[in-house]
Amino acid sequence: MPGIVICGEGPTDLYYDKQTNSRGPLKVCVDKLLESFWDDVSYVDFVQVSRGDLEATDKGKPEKKTAVVRGLKKNFANAAYVSKCAKLLAEKAKVFAKANEDDWGVIFFKDLDASSGTDIDKVYNAMFSAMEDGFETANFETGVPMVPKTRSESWILCALSPKDASKNDFFEKLPMSDKSPNSGKKVLAKILNVDEDESYKIVGERVESFLWEQIQAPSFIVFKEKLYNMSGKILGRR
Repeated sequence: MPGIVICGEGPTDLYYDKQTNSRGPLKVCVDKLLESFWDDVSYVDFVQVSRGDLEATDKGKPEKKTAVVRGLKKNFANAAYVSKCAKLLAEKAKVFAKANEDDWGVIFFKDLDASSGTDIDKVYNAMFSAMEDGFETANFETGVPMVPKTRSESWILCALSPKDASKNDFFEKLPMSDKSPNSGKKVLAKILNVDEDESYKIVGERVESFLWEQIQAPSFIVFKEKLYNMSGKILGRR
């Protein structure tokens, strides 16, 4: 059975609990996109792997040089760590592929996170490259970086407010820090006219109706194309 290893940051993004079928908004997004690409994806398996799982897997291993982002290390201090996580996710996917005698992919989600005034494009390109370098180090061709510009709320806001998306630059210029007074979480709560703590409850109630495939945010289009190519390969459609 083909499948996909997914790794997110928490219940409000790329989250999946197989036992309860609980899904974060970006897991719903992935499912909806796959349904729009292919006739039937009910036989694609998903396995959630947390950062804690990766760190536990790597304990006790001798220190090795990890892939780093060429020329951008100063703009992205966590490049080596992100590359290492991508490599470990790829290695886990290889184990599942061997056990299931089928092809598996990886989706690695991470928000951008940097202080005010940092160049968004540089951080985005560095994050994306760090993930791809990690997949390449593992000799793994079906890894997909899921990197919203700037945070998962940017894509959710595009889905919630499609009429406002283009005039607000597809919400890709929101601050990269949740501490900012104009952070994605605060903008989301304002648009929904609720407190921040309540906003994701409303998102959860509406998420099944979002037209994800119509989002035109550049960072989303990059992800969608990568997901299309990866899923086509593991399903034998490409």
